[in-house]
Amino acid sequence: MLGASALVASVATPTRVSTALAPRFASARDKVLRVILVYGQSLAFGNTGVSTAFPPLNVTPRAGADFLMLPPRIGAYPEGGLSPFRNQQYGTTKAADFVGDLQAAFEQSNGTPGINNETICTALVLTYRRHLPVGSRFAAIVGGRGGTPIAELARGGDPYTNLMQCLTALRDKAQGQFPGTSVQVDAVAWLHGEADLAATEAHYLAAERRLFSDLKADIEAITGQTAPIWFVVGQPAFLNGGSVIGPSLAKVTHAATASNVLCAGPQYAWGDYVDNAHPVPAAYVWGGCAFGHVLAEAATGANKPLLHAVSATRADNRIFVKFNVPRGALRLSPAISDPGFLGLRYTDDASSARVVGAKIVKSDTVRLTLSAVPTGGNPRVGIADFGVGNPGRASGARSPLCDGTQRTHAFTGESIPNYACMQRIAVRA
Repeated sequence: MLGASALVASVATPTRVSTALAPRFASARDKVLRVILVYGQSLAFGNTGVSTAFPPLNVTPRAGADFLMLPPRIGAYPEGGLSPFRNQQYGTTKAADFVGDLQAAFEQSNGTPGINNETICTALVLTYRRHLPVGSRFAAIVGGRGGTPIAELARGGDPYTNLMQCLTALRDKAQGQFPGTSVQVDAVAWLHGEADLAATEAHYLAAERRLFSDLKADIEAITGQTAPIWFVVGQPAFLNGGSVIGPSLAKVTHAATASNVLCAGPQYAWGDYVDNAHPVPAAYVWGGCAFGHVLAEAATGANKPLLHAVSATRADNRIFVKFNVPRGALRLSPAISDPGFLGLRYTDDASSARVVGAKIVKSDTVRLTLSAVPTGGNPRVGIADFGVGNPGRASGARSPLCDGTQRTHAFTGESIPNYACMQRIAVRA
């Protein structure tokens, strides 16, 4: 497997890497081309929201030899002309657009300031591949549209149609370039939620379930695969002065109730944000690595890495919040500053009490001490569920709670903890 030592990280604007497809790609014993689809709004394709040079992913030729993308003229989304994958006839694709063979992924970087469409996608794939057998082959398609509600990304809309057209083109090109190859979508990484700020948890969850069901059916119809398709989601970080809490709550509920849905945790953990919605470039890479690890852990047979609260029980003015802890015991990550009381708060309809103390008391339990015995209705504990200001590890809503999962960044070697999900959970007496 290709280790992190073979990757060359750079903070300069990405440049093209001329990488001939390795001969072993065509003759590999593994005749399955594993595809990752990255779909959603602007975070799916690495938009910083500002015109600053994008960093990392200059890599050695070897790193790109077994990782393919469609030619630059074929793409699954438009984004102001900045995308090297932009479909020039968006929604009404012409046959002329689908000219050219699959190319090594790192020939695609166009160096445009402010955007690099492989940033999160490439980090995801390179992290995922480190967990799979040597000789595994990969391809990726990035799709969606910035600032677009989930209803407009559903089946029947241009973004969805274009994504399926691109998958069909990738299948046909792979089978033409590499006879005997079958195409299999291993996962869809879904980066979305900020455009549905007002959605309730129930509304967004229903829409996401429909979308994933449609994607699964249409992907299987194109590829003919029987292998499982994983859906990997992240919890959107908070907007300035408010939150996207409905979509964030829906994502952890979806992951907890569906066998093929994985939650990569809160996106504030990625790092700094340049505005209230878009991370800085290095944070996109961190997020891609986190998505890749979560996918690999589930796909290779480990338990789903979902660290989330499962109950909150009150005794007088104390509340015991119990978590599902996938690995090890609850602990505090030094990478996330504590906003107070481990990022947990108490609410009820009468504002009858507030948290005045928080402590990990068991491997899976946090004890909250309240200012008084609460008397209001609808009592709840929030976990990183409210905040003002740009998201990040030292601002906005956040919690340092994580478990004992050991992961490393594919480029820097830094730790990537498994953080507690953003939640609101009812309290029972």
